[in-house]
Amino acid sequence: MVVVNARQSSRQSWQLTAVGGFAQAFLQAGAGIFVGTLWSVVDRPARVFVEALYKALIDGKTLGEAATIAREASGAVEASMWLADAVYGDPNARLCWISGTCSISSDCLSQKACRGRRSAE
Repeated sequence: MVVVNARQSSRQSWQLTAVGGFAQAFLQAGAGIFVGTLWSVVDRPARVFVEALYKALIDGKTLGEAATIAREASGAVEASMWLADAVYGDPNARLCWISGTCSISSDCLSQKACRGRRSAE
């Protein structure tokens, strides 16, 4: 999971042969999720978005559910920021333990997989 919470990190632009940008580069390099901003963001709602996204994922929500929760939290702080963040990835993906590491997968069946394991260690 790659989060680039900076100015317009999710915008695409024309490259020599196609449209590209940070999201495409990180996803092609193997990142399961990329989160970036579509325009310059204000510090507080940007922080609230990322904190809410992480908390929802740790609590067992899917990426789609977590993104919705994070947008609502960010929008409550600054109404114009609720859609500033673009989230790329499988909307059904969850955090889960795979080979001793907290990973992101749409194959996770347990909603509390990472939280339960983390607190037990």
